[in-house]
Amino acid sequence: MNRVSRRYAAALFDYAVEHGQRERVSQDLSSLSAVIDQVPDILAMASSPAGARRCRAILEQTLAELVHPITWRFVVRLDTKRRLHLLREIASAFAARCEQVDNIVSITIATAHPLDDDSVTNIGARIGLAAFKWPRVRTEVQPELIGGFVARHDDRVN
Repeated sequence: MNRVSRRYAAALFDYAVEHGQRERVSQDLSSLSAVIDQVPDILAMASSPAGARRCRAILEQTLAELVHPITWRFVVRLDTKRRLHLLREIASAFAARCEQVDNIVSITIATAHPLDDDSVTNIGARIGLAAFKWPRVRTEVQPELIGGFVARHDDRVN
């Protein structure tokens, strides 16, 4: 994640908190990221001037009414500064900032076979306790693992 994306995310975060809309803006950015994940050509389109106009038109037709005005003004500002292609990174940095403020640690547990809920809760609680944060656990099944589990959090692998 680059420095520019983190700065935009921090500015948006501060503005959203100031106006009491942090949760809504966070939801909007999450939704926008999901749209980008489903249609990755949108960001590729935004990298050229002609494509950026088309990309903004598409976003305006489909999303302008669905997101909060703060979020929409931010998307328009990114488009004006020709930085719409950074939207996914900014959304990720915004989510990380929310987790930091809320004292949450995101944990990804990878196993060869699915874990039962008690095991996931136990592993998440132990890592959260060690990090002095509330755990948010996500699981992945990776058949190439022979046994045990791999836990990732805060740029660490256990």
